Amino acid sequence: PTPSAGLRAMDAKAASVLRVNVESPQGLASMRWTTPDRTPHRQMWIWDSALHALGWKYLDEKLAREAIFAVLERAHANGFIPISMDPLGDRLNGESQPPILGWALDRVRPVERMEPRARAWAYDMLSAFLEWLLRERKGSGRGLLGWLKAEDSVTCRCGESGWDNSTRFDHPGPDDHIDLVSFAANEFAVLARMAHALGKPGEAGRWESRRAALIEKVNALMWCEEDGLYYDLFAERKAGYLER
Repeated sequence: PTPSAGLRAMDAKAASVLRVNVESPQGLASMRWTTPDRTPHRQMWIWDSALHALGWKYLDEKLAREAIFAVLERAHANGFIPISMDPLGDRLNGESQPPILGWALDRVRPVERMEPRARAWAYDMLSAFLEWLLRERKGSGRGLLGWLKAEDSVTCRCGESGWDNSTRFDHPGPDDHIDLVSFAANEFAVLARMAHALGKPGEAGRWESRRAALIEKVNALMWCEEDGLYYDLFAERKAGYLER
């Protein structure tokens, strides 16, 4: 059906907002990058950039990929990607953000159809980021994953999760968080497909095995049959669910 005038106006406004928040290559940014808004955020953020790319794919697929690649190119040597960056530097407070760059890249264009050189580069950068995540976000040590918490903060105890001051983070950690393990499991699947497309069956198998092991632990430890829900796990409980 033909879109209504109201829907066409909404589409035009959405496209306008996307366009006004694109920045040109400058400083440490070698390609175009995107920001959530001109103020107060201004910088380039991991998951904001991924979500911007999902909009840009309908207007300019090349720019959609650049929005993701601009974040990946700022990864540190150990794989860490800061929560936000600008052309002059990084916000180095130890925080990252949800690992959804591979998921977004795959939705801009399926990873099997990417140009081979771009796919190989993106695979290396995404792999390093996920390896960093597995090392640095071990949660309570059950083989799951947990967000970094700033327990002394009264304004934002878990900025990297996007939940900021949710009551999820009001108790001592480290904990295991259902959203983070879900993001990671999804990224493992994308990386496995990229590895297969690159002719690296051994690495593909490793990501597939990690995904299967993580899913098994999630179902064994985080699922509550009574409620029909998955829950975070507290550090002080061997297998205790978030109080409900």
